[in-house]
Amino acid sequence: MLLKKLVGTAQDMWRMRRMPTQVRAKDTRLAFTDIIGDESQKGRWLRTGPILELMDVLAGTISSRVSLGPTATISFDRVDLVKPVFHGDLVRVEGEVIGLSNSSMAVQVSGYRHDIPTGAFQHTHDAIITMVAINRFGRPR
Repeated sequence: MLLKKLVGTAQDMWRMRRMPTQVRAKDTRLAFTDIIGDESQKGRWLRTGPILELMDVLAGTISSRVSLGPTATISFDRVDLVKPVFHGDLVRVEGEVIGLSNSSMAVQVSGYRHDIPTGAFQHTHDAIITMVAINRFGRPR
């Protein structure tokens, strides 16, 4: 009897909180700014990998905050590279949740580079990323 009660208590401790059923997009907005690329190659075109990594990190942070637990990237549903980004550029990525279901969510991420001559941020890339809330075994919750 005592063992059964202890097992039940352990199961309750490991049980993760459920994802919210509704969330406002403005409550999930988050932004991150960084100087991207290699300083020794300043001015050269930057490959897509570091940009996708920044977008993935931001989407993971947003989805973890919404799901109140760990998440995994399932897919980059759409990636638009509008303008080139160069090594040494100041890049800002912004994101928010645009869709929410039982265990998955869609996060829209937009990126901008700081244009030094004009002093303004230029829109450079967009993506819609699907994230899934996972449990401690790596399964969707």
